[in-house]
Amino acid sequence: MSEIINEVENIIDQWLADQLNELIPRNKYIYHCNLAFIDIVIDQKVLFTPFEKHYLFSLTYNTHIAHLKLKEEETFNYVFDRDLYVIAFNMILKGFQYSMLCDIFPLLHSKKGIMEVNGQNITFKLKNIPKKNFKYINDYSIRKALSYTLQMANGKLENCNDEEIAMKLAEVYMHFWSENMVYGDYEPYSRLDWGGIGFFFILASMRRFNKLYKKDFDIVAVDSQKMMILLSPNGVKNLREYVPATNDKLFKMALEDNIYSPIEKGSFPKLNVSEAPLNRTKDGFIFANPLVILFNDSEETRFLNYLRKCDNERYLRIKDKIKERVIPLIIEMMKYKFPKVISIPNFHVKIPLHNKNKRECDLLLIDENGFALYLEIKHFYNPQSFCETKKVDAELTKALKKIPDQLEAIRANWQNVKSAYSVNTDLKELKGVIVSHHYLGYDLDIDMNTPIVSASNLYESIAEANSLQEVFLGCKEIDELYPKIKFHKRELSFDFAGYNFNVEIECLDPLCEISLIKSYREQIYRNVTSNKPTEFSNISGLAQAYLGI
Repeated sequence: MSEIINEVENIIDQWLADQLNELIPRNKYIYHCNLAFIDIVIDQKVLFTPFEKHYLFSLTYNTHIAHLKLKEEETFNYVFDRDLYVIAFNMILKGFQYSMLCDIFPLLHSKKGIMEVNGQNITFKLKNIPKKNFKYINDYSIRKALSYTLQMANGKLENCNDEEIAMKLAEVYMHFWSENMVYGDYEPYSRLDWGGIGFFFILASMRRFNKLYKKDFDIVAVDSQKMMILLSPNGVKNLREYVPATNDKLFKMALEDNIYSPIEKGSFPKLNVSEAPLNRTKDGFIFANPLVILFNDSEETRFLNYLRKCDNERYLRIKDKIKERVIPLIIEMMKYKFPKVISIPNFHVKIPLHNKNKRECDLLLIDENGFALYLEIKHFYNPQSFCETKKVDAELTKALKKIPDQLEAIRANWQNVKSAYSVNTDLKELKGVIVSHHYLGYDLDIDMNTPIVSASNLYESIAEANSLQEVFLGCKEIDELYPKIKFHKRELSFDFAGYNFNVEIECLDPLCEISLIKSYREQIYRNVTSNKPTEFSNISGLAQAYLGI
């Protein structure tokens, strides 16, 4: 069966690229693919559904193969071409189907499913993946809230002119993510300050979002061509004034960090268009898709994902800075929120029945009532491939298995902890949490005793809790909620590469979605703000910001 799987996979991996006519001008094709993407995701209400990631992959894939197969034209012609639009529209739809298949075949190779072939008809039986939709739910909760935040803000600004609305919405957007780094975390040109290339394109995107909002998200009335951001060569030159840099070298580097260029020559794209959302033509135009810019990751996450693939040296330098401040930031937040809590970072305990004399542990928090919370800090970003997913899942599984031994060691060494760190309370209850930077797992079981949370989830739990124990309960919330979230399943049949594939698709239960939307609307309407984000010069200022002080 593995030979058949490989044979079918090789055919589908090549088929879609083979459909692309090499005589089509490259940039014109990419531009029309973006028009088709906008029409589909808005008209079919695909945003914030499990299908959106497949359409985004399709746009990425079509952009990638255009760079590999199509010759770049000397002069960019962005005039709408109906015949080319039909081709691009169909290629985006086929790319959507290919994306679903790309999710399935790695599972087959990992013995997580089987493929049944009956002539040209192919069906799949896949094993249950414990956290299959975990990332989707986490992203949905953030991005749906972002969408409603922008809509609520737009409604409150109805008496302003369009440019004032766009500026206010851009400020709301920056404030919403609130991922502001301590000022020294980034390169001089790439700090998340009030300006820069990123903000220029967010502002341009908001002008288009405002148009869409005023037409009640009717893309036919707005016209996808008017949604696209298009800069002439002179407009590109004017970008220079938006970059807080003192020389042209830094400006060029800042611009290049946003421009899509394929990594390697393989047929599978290594770089996502959301990580480098600008397209540059040979004659100096730049065009971009506002939906790709607004409704994907924050500027921090997007930038780090880009560097991780394109400039690993800079990525590691910035990542190390972020890594170094996680524990000091948690301690600082605790100092302000729970002054009586004792924080013990980077301490050592002897693990019972283990050869090593002592093991370093990351952070122990102890309150005056004898409740203690141990935090194991990991720095896992979202994996970029199925192979990397398996590797990181294995690391998280190993961490989960270690936690009981670490907690037992803390209990057994409590008297030493008390004397070494001036702790006056006896230990009554001890819990553990694994804190990952972003990634929370895919193919690993939910451990109801030890939650895995992102750093931002932890910060939010601290901000909302009234006690250290409530911090732990807040961290457990997603694990307790996830099994209760219902997804409806049905079979989707489609023809691709000469085969008829039958795949199972899922969508969020409408009742779950309605309750989530109602909750978002109530919270957001009370909290919509257009204050611009603050720049923080130290950990203390950032900690107070997370706590809302």
